[in-house]
Amino acid sequence: MRYYLLTIRTSNPESDWITPRNDLIDKVLIKFSATVKQLLRDSDLFSRFGGEEFVVLFPGTDAAKAKETMDEINRELYSNRFNTIDKKTFHISFSCGISQYPEFGQNLSILLSRADQA
Repeated sequence: MRYYLLTIRTSNPESDWITPRNDLIDKVLIKFSATVKQLLRDSDLFSRFGGEEFVVLFPGTDAAKAKETMDEINRELYSNRFNTIDKKTFHISFSCGISQYPEFGQNLSILLSRADQA
């Protein structure tokens, strides 16, 4: 069976929201996680990998479907607005890379490295 592993990093071109306001960062990451979970299949696995980095494992799918799902999540996520402490509105989005098991590597560190390079 093929598995597709995606690494996801949240991003915002107006990085004003990355401030000591941890409640805002938490709110953004909670919304991000809820949006991803809502749009994944029951068989897909989603996990925070550290900081603002996440991974998704898509078992039994193909690259086109994995990319389509990530594009849908990015569109849905971007439709949300957040406000900074000084009342500026911003949107969040993310970038992701994809790696395929077993074709791109046989262990997690190689697969993650390949996905980060994509």
